[in-house]
Parts: sequence; structure tokens; C-alpha cells
Amino acid sequence: RRGDDKLMLPYKGLLIAQLAAIEFQLGNTLRGQELCRECAAIGDAQGGSRVCQEFGRLAMTCLTRADQNHFAFEVMYALKQFSRLPPNMLERLHSRIGPATTAVDNLSELELAELVSALMLRACILFHMGDLPRAMEIVPTLTHVCLDFRLPAWASFLRVHGLYC
Repeated sequence: RRGDDKLMLPYKGLLIAQLAAIEFQLGNTLRGQELCRECAAIGDAQGGSRVCQEFGRLAMTCLTRADQNHFAFEVMYALKQFSRLPPNMLERLHSRIGPATTAVDNLSELELAELVSALMLRACILFHMGDLPRAMEIVPTLTHVCLDFRLPAWASFLRVHGLYC
């Protein structure tokens, strides 16, 4: 506690990001967006923790996109939770990630960002499941899309982690 009777939460941005992810999964898009804006503001604050800054950037990326359905999975990825889940739970997560097309030529910037998110999450989950053949089917397209010059600058988190995955 501080002297002003306020509880200090060093990773408040992280908690808010998790709450936003829950709201999006419950279909409460406006509340999820509100929480993402709050998380982003905490991440932008001077003197904030590196963790809050990272989750603030992730929240800003989420707000820029048309579809926030992958945010919960991206938060789980950022928290390194996939390795803690049993294979049956990973398979369920994999099945809930939106469809990922492989035709990239006519996609807009927003559609490219969504595609990178979906492919990155699918590949990561498959690698954690030990399903190398299915993961390796995704990798060439993921690499190609991550290196696509049309991917917007605000999607750098997705690009970096798509290539890292």
C-alpha cells in the first residue's frame, strides 16, 4: 500500500488485458474495447513496467483491428500459457481460431493482420501439441505473410511473433 490508501498493482495493465480478453470471448465487444483502451493508456504511461508496456502494445494492436476474437489467444500466447495446457485443451483452442485463408494477394492490411494472427496462433498451438506435420503446413504461408510489405506497422507484434513461432 501507498500512503494515500490506494492499492498498488504493478501489473495492472496485464490484469486489464486479461479482463478485456474475457469480455471479447463473452461477446461484450464494447466493454472489451474500453478495457483495451485503459490497458493501452497504462502501457503508454511514463515509468510503467515493461510487462504493462508490452500488454499495452498488444491492446493497441487489438483496437486497430476489425475483429478482436483472437485477442484472448494472443494474451494466452504472451503469457506463455500454451505449454501448460493438455493436448485436448490445445486442440479445442486450435478449433476456435478463425479460419485462415492461404490466398493473400487480394487481402487488405486489416485482413493480412488477421491472417498473421490466425496462422501464428495455429502454428504455435500445433507445435505445443507436438503436431509437427500440421504445423509445418502453416509455416510457409505464415513466413510469406509476415514478410509481406503490406502488413501495417501497427501489426509489428504479430509479424515478430509470427516469424519467431
